Amino acid sequence: TDIKGVKTRGKLVGTRLWGIVKGGSFVCILNYCITKTNVMTHLIKNLIIVTFFCSLSFIAVGQCSTCEQNTDPVSEENLNRYKNNYYLLYRSDPNTTLQHSKSVDFSKQAIVEFYTKNFLVNAGRYSGVSVCFINVNSNAFPGQEHEKQIGLMLMPTTTSCKIDMSGYSVVNNSFNQDRNNNSMSSTPIPGNRQKYLTYTGNYKRQFHINSPKKYTRSSRFGINIFKLIHELFEDPTLGSLYKGLRFDFGSYNDNIACGQADPNQIALFLTPVKLDGSADYTVLKTFFYNKYKLLGDKDTFNHGELCPKNCPPEIN
Repeated sequence: TDIKGVKTRGKLVGTRLWGIVKGGSFVCILNYCITKTNVMTHLIKNLIIVTFFCSLSFIAVGQCSTCEQNTDPVSEENLNRYKNNYYLLYRSDPNTTLQHSKSVDFSKQAIVEFYTKNFLVNAGRYSGVSVCFINVNSNAFPGQEHEKQIGLMLMPTTTSCKIDMSGYSVVNNSFNQDRNNNSMSSTPIPGNRQKYLTYTGNYKRQFHINSPKKYTRSSRFGINIFKLIHELFEDPTLGSLYKGLRFDFGSYNDNIACGQADPNQIALFLTPVKLDGSADYTVLKTFFYNKYKLLGDKDTFNHGELCPKNCPPEIN
């Protein structure tokens, strides 16, 4: 369901608002709205009932560009199709298969520490998270298959849509985890300005420079996605059931994402990880529903967007 032209105090929030909480696994969500109003509070206050359960990624973030956002929900079936597209496109060549990760995991402690230091200690400074593609160029991580394997680094993003290299950042803890491959240290792996420049530079030289339209440099998530995941991990009842956060790699094989440069461009899909190493595709829906008392349907996935091309990349 589309809610068009939602306004707060006379300012446009977004051309399309697709849901408060559509649960499950999140796809790299673009924070694309224009004002800084808490949309959730506004909707509840005005008794607007939404019919699906999404991530609250539409909280306004400053000067990011706006673009038409595709609002089709992503089902589990489609997610598996997008992952399969990626495997066929990027993991079918035996010479490069191992360099292309199936997924990467961040430990629960890494996510909690990242959120606390950036969004609680420095409240109001940042509006979102840039998930940057990196190459650490080492074999130091559980599940890693190749020293030049693609990893991810979480960086705080300012209200002017810039990556802040001086903020607290973290590198993924492991690669390609599942029930049968479930080893990951809980200790956060902090980043810094030099690591960011080195690791993203490695990735650019190894992958992006040869095919810049297919190899995404970063995807941007809104602050509220991480806020709610932080709440889940800190929940006294549910938090102990989870060990981390997973980003699955996929490809739409279609031009359906805002800022997308190629039908086969790499995208990310996000979901909490249970203690046994498996992804939990339902907890976000049930957790957000119970916490915020909003209506949801049976779909458990969200559709997100890639960062627009004119998003300023970074600040010192």
